[in-house]
Amino acid sequence: MCWLGLLFVLHQLGQKVFYLYLPFVDAYFDPFVCSLFGLFAAQKHFAYLSQLPNRQLAVWEILLTAFLLSIISEEIFPRLSSEFTRDMWDYVAFASGALAFYFWQKKRASSEKLARSD
Repeated sequence: MCWLGLLFVLHQLGQKVFYLYLPFVDAYFDPFVCSLFGLFAAQKHFAYLSQLPNRQLAVWEILLTAFLLSIISEEIFPRLSSEFTRDMWDYVAFASGALAFYFWQKKRASSEKLARSD
């Protein structure tokens, strides 16, 4: 998770401070990372509430969280401010972030299972 935050900060610095222009990254990295950050936060929140530190998100929770984040970002924000633009490909970036989170979570769960069996 820390490496993702570092990549996000570096991208923002490159884009806003150094005016580095990477069209594909500039367009789709933020929604991809937003989906991941939102899902990591949801996972930590539910783990805290359930008092199960290793609680994993169910597929429906991943889908619902990514869906809500994408609706807020792509439908609500553009109506509130002209600084935001609606882009249908951002939905693909949000879904890709959700898919990446699903596989990360699955890999982490299998690693923990292996560690417990040793």
